[in-house]
Amino acid sequence: MKGKSYKVENRETAFTVWRECSGNIELTLRTLRDQHGLSLTKPTLYDWKEKFGWENRAARADAVSQEVADNAADNLMLKALLDQKKKYEQYFETLGPTGIDTQATYAFNSLIKTICDIQNRQAAGVGFDRPKFFLENLQWLVGWMKKNDPEGLPLLARHIDKLTADYKMELMNGNA
Repeated sequence: MKGKSYKVENRETAFTVWRECSGNIELTLRTLRDQHGLSLTKPTLYDWKEKFGWENRAARADAVSQEVADNAADNLMLKALLDQKKKYEQYFETLGPTGIDTQATYAFNSLIKTICDIQNRQAAGVGFDRPKFFLENLQWLVGWMKKNDPEGLPLLARHIDKLTADYKMELMNGNA
């Protein structure tokens, strides 16, 4: 690799393929050559892996992906539980003031506890923290632009307030 210069895009492609190949260097080299037309040597790939901290970077990306998946699962579960809660409430209304269904009441209480547990976990920040994720990615983007596209920074700066406001609105609406 000494004396050679590689495009950042090629290094990023190599990282992505390396992750997809579960860190297998031989498979990564074959895939890069066969599917991307990139011929790299083992020493180059090992050097990039060490120099750019691919293992730590992959672990961070995996952790974020897991948090996103966990949060999405919590949101889906919460929606289903809230729908079920509404059905119980409608059922209880049909019983009238003197009607008692102890099994339904017990199930309803368990349902409410589960809903509260999920909402408390989300409120406590356990799981995926969207605003933090947004800011970390924005910081990364600004750093990347400083190195790779400094002329684009004024455009980003001009729109940063609108970008942030739109993100907050999406977050409040549950779409972010």
